[in-house]
Parts: sequence; C-alpha cells; structure tokens
Amino acid sequence: MKGRGKTGRRSGLSPAVSAIILVVAAIVVSLLVFALSSGMIGGFAASAKVVIEKVDVIINPATDTAIVLVDVRNAGGVQLTCNVQLTGPTDFTPVNVGDQNVVLKPGATATFRADNVDNVVAGQWYTASVTCKDPGDRSVSDVKQVVAHI
Repeated sequence: MKGRGKTGRRSGLSPAVSAIILVVAAIVVSLLVFALSSGMIGGFAASAKVVIEKVDVIINPATDTAIVLVDVRNAGGVQLTCNVQLTGPTDFTPVNVGDQNVVLKPGATATFRADNVDNVVAGQWYTASVTCKDPGDRSVSDVKQVVAHI
C-alpha cells in the first residue's frame, strides 16, 4: 500500500480556459480605453468648449466710433487658441476684436477689445463670434448677438 499524499492529479485552470480569460480581459480593457478617449464616458476625457459670456458695443457720439468688448471663457478641459470677430449689417465690414490667437487655459476668461470701430449704428444688431482650436486642431465656437448702444 502506498502512502497517503499526492494522487497525481493537479488542480487549476487548463491552458485553454486561462487563454480565453486573458483575451476577454484584454477586450474589456481596450473597450474601456476607447470609451474614455472618445468621450463616451463623460467627465473623464477632456473636451473643448468655449462660451461668450458677454458682448458690449458702445458708441462714442463724439467720435462716431465704437468700442467692442467680448468676454470669452474656456469652459472645457483643454487649452484653446481663440480669435473673435464682430459682424453686422450688410454695409458693415467684419472686424477682428482684440488680439488674435489668444491662448486660454481651461477655466480661464479673457476680454477681447477693439477700439475706434467705424460704421457702427446705434440700435443695429451685431454678432460676435469666437472660434477656437484645441491642441488636436479641432475647432469649437460660440456666437452671441448684441444691439449697439450709446
């Protein structure tokens, strides 16, 4: 009679089962990474968003020119490079407002200003538009309308 002890059988997972488990785990991890990077799961992936907080077009009756002020906020999670333009009625030539290619970090606000803007008429509607690019060269924008006043 042989002594008690090992019976020669091994317990554990077979190589085929362990390979299937590894493949399934790799697929799950890759799907999770894809969902995070494409923004399907909100809050984790940084996204680009810009908002015009305020627009003001103030006409100086003494000089018959206007001051244009546009407050822009980076409401996203990535750095943006922004430009602002003012457009108006058909006889109004579009104007770049403030410095161009202004860099806004996430959460930052900037005021774009243009002085001595010609051909602005009190009571007319004007449109301020901001266009920004994120580090991946994708564009985001916002538009807000305002009535020029004295």
